[in-house]
Amino acid sequence: MITFLHLSDIHFRNREGGSQFDLDAQLRRPLLDDIKSRPAEGADYDGLLITGDIAFGGKKAEYERAKTWLEEIYVQAGVLPEHTYVVPGNHDVNREMVVPGGAIWNNHAALRKEKDKILRQQLLQTQLTRDPACNPLASLEAYNEFAQGYECRTEKEKLAWVEIFPKPLNDGSILRLHGLNSALNSNAGDEIANLYVAPFQTQHFCRDNSITDMVLCHHPPRWLLDMMEIEGVLKSYVRVALFGHEHTHRSQIVNHTVQLFAGAVHPAARDPDWLPTYHILQLQVEGTGKNRRLVVRIYSREFRSLDHVFVPRMAENGAKFEEYKADLPEWYPPMAIPVASPTVSGVSSATANMTAISQPPSAPPPAAFRELLVHFHRLSTPVRYTIATKLELLRDGDDVPPQQQWDLVFQRARLENRLADLWKEIASIDASFAKRPNPFAQS
Repeated sequence: MITFLHLSDIHFRNREGGSQFDLDAQLRRPLLDDIKSRPAEGADYDGLLITGDIAFGGKKAEYERAKTWLEEIYVQAGVLPEHTYVVPGNHDVNREMVVPGGAIWNNHAALRKEKDKILRQQLLQTQLTRDPACNPLASLEAYNEFAQGYECRTEKEKLAWVEIFPKPLNDGSILRLHGLNSALNSNAGDEIANLYVAPFQTQHFCRDNSITDMVLCHHPPRWLLDMMEIEGVLKSYVRVALFGHEHTHRSQIVNHTVQLFAGAVHPAARDPDWLPTYHILQLQVEGTGKNRRLVVRIYSREFRSLDHVFVPRMAENGAKFEEYKADLPEWYPPMAIPVASPTVSGVSSATANMTAISQPPSAPPPAAFRELLVHFHRLSTPVRYTIATKLELLRDGDDVPPQQQWDLVFQRARLENRLADLWKEIASIDASFAKRPNPFAQS
């Protein structure tokens, strides 16, 4: 069984942390206590999923606060930081950079005005690739700096991310995660059916009977200009889809896809339906061969303001969780085929073998590389510079923006076979990292 902690719509504001004006602290403390109690029948957590609106105004200071709080989550939940996956929401957009009459606003207006879906996607492609005067992702800069630390950044050349989760499902099959950016054209004029995902974020989906696909996307389909196309992708390829934005929890199964519409961790205090909520998601496979089904359990935990504790949101049948079963394609575990790549801590050799067999050509880097990247970005900026300079992965004459600078560090480390050295330097500073074997030492 795989167990995820699922948070959405956290809405970190740029307030004085720890001061009398930080009224959300009285909500965060009970939430941390509840997470620590393992309310899903004592199950430990394997990963953390965040479906958007980490910040409230898309500002750097808000993400700094979020990172500090997530470190508390890791301690209380026992989740490894490298098993964190995030997507942006509308509050992760810096609205000060998207003003009426400005270049980005006008680009958004053009997308929303265009009714022909082919012309609309061509228009977005032009904005992304042939408009040097305007970067459509500029308003997500602070979010992307935060998301880069989890290898979940959204870029002009790669709007969506894809990751193989390192822990297999209980029958040995693979769970593949997809992060979609539904805030591409988000601004103060957001309305139902005027946001856009675009086919550039879904063209990579493919069928593989050994893989179960799960999608993270902030806006539910009804908020999208391309709602019909996204619903078609969900129907064709996806078994679990997680959404945020609407702040009201509900779940359903449609065309063999389990859909969870998340409650908000921090809904607006003036919201008449104010009810802070988070979720625990469990996945396992029952049956074999032609009779495989994905069992999805959703534990929803909601805040009871009377005594400041989180309690279960009961299902209609009185259970502490909702349960759905979705049919899976016929599949049998393959014979293990030895591979040359080193064994990664926490991932069995059988899993590595199946990953090598089943991953598409565009598959993400192995779990060890993601582990290295995430722990590098957990270090302070001065420490990262010190390490990169010491290893000569940053050099005189490197004139690139900060985010691309760290990309350059990892590109050079891979090309020059310095990943083991980079791991060693991080381990000399991060005590928790030092306990792990260096998977690149023999590469």
